Amino acid sequence: MKQEIFGYFITRCGELTNKHGRVIKFYENQKGYLMTQLRVNGKTKTITQHRLVAIAFIPNPENKAEVDHINGDRKCNLPQNLRWVTRSENVQHSYTSGDKCAIGVNNSRSTFTEVEVHNLCRLFSDGLKAPEVSRLTGSPYNTVRRIRQRATWRHISDHYKW
Repeated sequence: MKQEIFGYFITRCGELTNKHGRVIKFYENQKGYLMTQLRVNGKTKTITQHRLVAIAFIPNPENKAEVDHINGDRKCNLPQNLRWVTRSENVQHSYTSGDKCAIGVNNSRSTFTEVEVHNLCRLFSDGLKAPEVSRLTGSPYNTVRRIRQRATWRHISDHYKW
């Protein structure tokens, strides 16, 4: 069964085709989600496979903004493994399910090791700000900023004062 979405057609298994039946390919992003780019109203839109499946096959009567993988497998994009959630519900599920990718713990795709995060935290403790630490270490600014804000790697950064 196919559903039309944004002028494309998607199956319950996540296969996406254009109006001519040509299969649209997905690629895996750094966080392990399957993504694609679509032309919608003349503009390019980057969207995840699980969101497309959810929009097409899962009712959202409460108008929740995010789609959660119930079993935590980011490549299992079947409707029965997806549900609409709030941001808060999504974050809570990542903690309770043991998926620490969102917070920088036990993440094989992480930019830093724990030793490197300790070194960054020492620089923050010495009074340096995120842009300075980013330039000094050659590290991505947004990642450094999130560590400084204690949004990621909090199990380490909480041991430092800045």
